[in-house]
Amino acid sequence: MNLAETRIVGIGESRLGKVPDRSALQLQSDAAHAALNDAGLTLADIDGLITTPIRVEPWNMPCGVVSSFLGVQPAYLSTLDLAGASGCAMIHHAAMAVASGQCNTVLCVAGQNLLTNKTWASAVQTMAESGAAHPQFEAPYGLLVASNYALIAQRHMHEYGTTVEQMAEVAVTIRNHALLNPNAHMTKPISVQDVLASPMITSPLKRFDCALVSDGAAAVIVTSVDRARDLRQKPVRAGAGLRPEPQLRG
Repeated sequence: MNLAETRIVGIGESRLGKVPDRSALQLQSDAAHAALNDAGLTLADIDGLITTPIRVEPWNMPCGVVSSFLGVQPAYLSTLDLAGASGCAMIHHAAMAVASGQCNTVLCVAGQNLLTNKTWASAVQTMAESGAAHPQFEAPYGLLVASNYALIAQRHMHEYGTTVEQMAEVAVTIRNHALLNPNAHMTKPISVQDVLASPMITSPLKRFDCALVSDGAAAVIVTSVDRARDLRQKPVRAGAGLRPEPQLRG
């Protein structure tokens, strides 16, 4: 089997925004069960589990904690951390696990109650101190997570002449996509002018350019094309691609 013979067969979310009545594990469980219901599966069908680290609990092995809480004993178990690319990476690894025969049906689930457990400022500090900034050369000087992306944005503007208006279009587009989901944290559209008028966080990024701090979890189920034929939803081909970071000039 190869990656072309794997499929996404279910997706699910917990409540999003500020959800003070649910723990990180409960949010992940809510998302997992929503994905299972979407696919027409049960936890008994799951023999692979992939999750990500969280920043509200001192878990050394999140995949083990989550599998124990859900009551599954998967043949394939992993915790991945590729920051904002973790969701795509989980699906990619799930597809590889299925294609290589290590398991047949993988639950990818991640989430936490970061907004409930921390203020916005302390959440940003936690992310900066947990690896987003270099512990010796960056973290001691208070580098924000957003500052890392601001440096990249500045370089992109220098290399290609990108404007703040063009970058604001990204925030507007992402918000419009979110508005298609009735479960979204934010429920009002924004314009390029709204983005440009929002407070400066770290030049050139304004507040509306930056990611939200939220409670919530999401889950995806990946299985083989043969298994997918018998399930509730029309399957979607699972795939991902990686490329090396281009070398900057000058």
